[in-house]
Amino acid sequence: MPIYRCTDELISGDAVLKIVTLATQKGGATKTTLCRHLAVAAQLDGYQTAILDTDQQGGSRDWGATRLSRGYGPPEVHHELSPNEDHLRATLGAIKAKGIEILFIDTPGSLNGPIALNASRAAHHVLVPMRPTADDIKALPPFIAHLRRERVPFSVVVSASVTNTPRPKTEALAYLEASNLPYVSTVIHQKSVIPETLISGQTVFEISGLTEAERKSVDEFRDVYEWVRTKVALAHKVVT
Repeated sequence: MPIYRCTDELISGDAVLKIVTLATQKGGATKTTLCRHLAVAAQLDGYQTAILDTDQQGGSRDWGATRLSRGYGPPEVHHELSPNEDHLRATLGAIKAKGIEILFIDTPGSLNGPIALNASRAAHHVLVPMRPTADDIKALPPFIAHLRRERVPFSVVVSASVTNTPRPKTEALAYLEASNLPYVSTVIHQKSVIPETLISGQTVFEISGLTEAERKSVDEFRDVYEWVRTKVALAHKVVT
């Protein structure tokens, strides 16, 4: 039985575990960057949050280790590299048992194995990052076809858009609109401060001394988080 049909097992009882998977067929589409920023946004919103790294490259794992060593606190990062659905199900159950309310799954940039598809089946919503390039646009339809066959809710988000010309972003959004694909209206732009966060174990939400241009990244990531929060039906918490 596909994992997405077992979602009720993960949200039954008093605890609720919402799952958001970051997935796409093409590597280098900023899945890991989005994953860690969305997780920190949810943590700042008052939720018990975690990341599950299913990619052998371990980008989220390494970022989480740096974050832990420097005392920045949650979200914690878990690992599951098995292609076996049962193993993923067990890991999700263990994460839920720890009281985690929302989990972001970082996946490999490939459909050569079942890991990304398993993680997508498990999700309440899949966020599909896409750079505004011809290669990323070309790689999008096969992955979307997989999600539709599995009846997985998804949205596309345009990410790492250049700032020196609006043309790539405009053309990418026009393609999504013409293709009748659900997409996030906010675009994540390419800023030098974003890759720096991988080294520091932080996110743009936590770095002080940002320039006015860099602060726009904070707004963009927060907008994408709000989109995702709505899609998985999480209400804002009152943080005391």
